[in-house]
Amino acid sequence: MIAEGIRMRWSAQVRTDVARSPELLRLMADSGCHTLYIDFESINPATLEVYNKK
Repeated sequence: MIAEGIRMRWSAQVRTDVARSPELLRLMADSGCHTLYIDFESINPATLEVYNKK
């Protein structure tokens, strides 16, 4: 999007580990990302097991 000069506002659903990459976050912002929706999993092991989450 950046290289092609495509200018639009967009958002995305992401996992928390996206925050480990400042470069990725900067590229997302530079390409027009205005909102990140972050999903937080339960810390309860029983709940994670019920939903087959690791």
